[in-house]
Amino acid sequence: MKILFIFVAALIMTSCGPLPRPFIDQQPQNNPLLQLSGTRPIAVELPLFSIPAPKDQITDLALWAQEILSEDIRKQGFPAAGYAPAENSLHIISHFNAANTESLTTELRMDISVTETSIPNEAIIVFSEQTNVPTSLLSKSPKPLINELLQRAAQRLSVEIIALDKPDQKKPNSNTDLLIALQPFPDTLSPPTQKVLKTELKTSLRLRGYKLVEQQDSNNQYTLKLDITPFQKENNFFLTLSWIVADYKTGEEVGIIEQTNPVPNIPLSRIIIPVSEAISEGVAVGIEDLLLQNSHQNQTVLK
Repeated sequence: MKILFIFVAALIMTSCGPLPRPFIDQQPQNNPLLQLSGTRPIAVELPLFSIPAPKDQITDLALWAQEILSEDIRKQGFPAAGYAPAENSLHIISHFNAANTESLTTELRMDISVTETSIPNEAIIVFSEQTNVPTSLLSKSPKPLINELLQRAAQRLSVEIIALDKPDQKKPNSNTDLLIALQPFPDTLSPPTQKVLKTELKTSLRLRGYKLVEQQDSNNQYTLKLDITPFQKENNFFLTLSWIVADYKTGEEVGIIEQTNPVPNIPLSRIIIPVSEAISEGVAVGIEDLLLQNSHQNQTVLK
């Protein structure tokens, strides 16, 4: 089983937010997302845009983004459309904005809220997705960059909406006693880079009820290993971080979280350290999702 997280952000990477893909199962009937019952229809409102794109393209961009987000949510197993299918529909409201548009790189941000009416008076879900992109690319060809945030948002929405439908559902073993043993980082990462990344990982996982440890102990439940793969496509450089989650006792792989970004051809420390917090957040969200999916499947087998 693998869960795929891909980022396509910029030639100069200054942020690595998570891009969760739908859970991939060789037997789709085991995917809990396909067994939802009682899920309310979802109305995707026309997104708002405050980005440095030509004004005559904003309307087309909004209609395109509305359809893509609707489609991405449907891929998660939810009934979504650019209109309100029923009176009890959930409504998704989104706003794209850009900061520091006068500089070479811009923070592209997508703010998302979900309400129970079409009027955003009281949101029941609120979150944001963001990444840093070249300002010139955002103004000339925004769709590929926006598409990445749309896919991230769709996956995050699926998790949040499931939580609404099942408020009493808890994460498997979600407490500080669940120990994840971090395997040694590759030597290609300098000691200062390793230290920063470990600190951020521990913080992000702790916030979700997991404890990252470095000692090998029989009390550990899972292991986390990082593989780093740089590669070049034509004249562009890319970097993939593969985070492998495995059962500590059996060594059986639970899943893989992959993060891929276009990067400048510079030392790894200059790439990883500035975005270590965002990388860690993506990994923590991925681990949480993987363990939840793993728990669902184990419960299905036990039944």
